[in-house]
Amino acid sequence: ITLDDGKTVKINETVPGLEFLTLQPNGTTDPPIKCLWDWTNYRNRAINVTVYTKQGFTVPPKSAVTPPGVILRIEEAEFNLTDTNHFNLTVKNLETSLQNVDLDRIEVQVGGDTETVWDGTVPLNIGDSYNFSDVEWNWTESAGKTATITVYTAEGFNASYSVELLCVKLEVVDVVFANFSGLDYFNITVRNDAISLRNVTLWEITLITADNKSVSITNVNIQLSPNGTELAIGSEITVSCTSDWKWSSHIGETITIRVLTREGYEATLSLTVEPS
Repeated sequence: ITLDDGKTVKINETVPGLEFLTLQPNGTTDPPIKCLWDWTNYRNRAINVTVYTKQGFTVPPKSAVTPPGVILRIEEAEFNLTDTNHFNLTVKNLETSLQNVDLDRIEVQVGGDTETVWDGTVPLNIGDSYNFSDVEWNWTESAGKTATITVYTAEGFNASYSVELLCVKLEVVDVVFANFSGLDYFNITVRNDAISLRNVTLWEITLITADNKSVSITNVNIQLSPNGTELAIGSEITVSCTSDWKWSSHIGETITIRVLTREGYEATLSLTVEPS
């Protein structure tokens, strides 16, 4: 290993041992060779790894950078449509970090626009997490877009997290199994919640069976793909469905109903098949 200051480190121990390794033409080492080297004191260093053979050949060096001295992770970013002026954020200083840090800034980027949404000082020790509750940022106009959240420390470290901002709260609120004149059918009630920010177009309904098979439900009383049926904000619709999948033959089994919109939103509900 050649370090960025020109110093070299010879790897004396590997798993499996190099004496047991023979590389055939067009072959690869499988599994990869594990090199035993304590790089704790070589964090955030550019290195070149070079392999030599007993026959005098040299493998072209491979460049790499060791992990930084502090590894932050944004564990969760929570956005709730009931409050589009705030969000919650959890940040952790991983156990593999070498030092404590002070969080001092949070930025949010949407498209080409970047905004600082918090600054201050929050100490974060190795292995600890911190929850930012109610970070102030009005994301109403950014709903449906991808936001990249970056947390910075006073020591120069950072962590980023990308999330698609909620725009629609879509729910399957009820499924009713029934029979009319010997014909199995079921009704699915779907709601576009009043806190949603846009109308949606119902596009596809799928039933996932107990043995994980996917059944496309197309014989319904509304239009699905390619035209679809619009579901306005705050409204719900009941869809009557029939299928080659007969619910009366699957009583007691757990299934999942999945509803997809043309805009890419989906709602699922898992339930046990029972006659109404």
